[in-house]
Amino acid sequence: MKSAYHVLADNRDMKKNKQKGESSNTEVTGTSFKSSNIWGLTCQPKIKQFLWRLAHNSLPLHTKISRRGMDIDTRCPVCWRLNENGGHCFLKCKMVKKCWIALSIKYIRIDLLESTSAKDTVLKILSLQQEAKMKVICLLFSCWEARNKANAGKQLWSTAEVVHRAMSINPYCSMKL
Repeated sequence: MKSAYHVLADNRDMKKNKQKGESSNTEVTGTSFKSSNIWGLTCQPKIKQFLWRLAHNSLPLHTKISRRGMDIDTRCPVCWRLNENGGHCFLKCKMVKKCWIALSIKYIRIDLLESTSAKDTVLKILSLQQEAKMKVICLLFSCWEARNKANAGKQLWSTAEVVHRAMSINPYCSMKL
């Protein structure tokens, strides 16, 4: 696994090669994964970092923390129904499902449910058309923010608040708020 420093260094080298006229393949192809696809996105750095952590399965989800020996309740802090893992947090949680439906991208969520790993999920997201890709990325980040607020004991955001936040941070959203 590459560190963030090495990913950034590779990205810098690719930009230098491009300036010299050499071609570089920054597209997602087949089963390969180029982190530079994440770093080249048109969004805030904190969203890129979130997506990189999602792809590398390094988000601090309850089941992951529990596996490391900490005695915590592993239920989802949003719905309190099932154990919180990446699949539940971003694709299966009752509140999150409503957000996917509200943004009219339920079909993408269903496709992502077939992913075999976090990296596979991010690969599928990066292969989407630009507008759909940014809508999904911003929704995932907004869901993560809502989850973190609930985890800290603050009031849970409504579906409308999560969707509003996702649309407001999306650089490709025609409905700027």
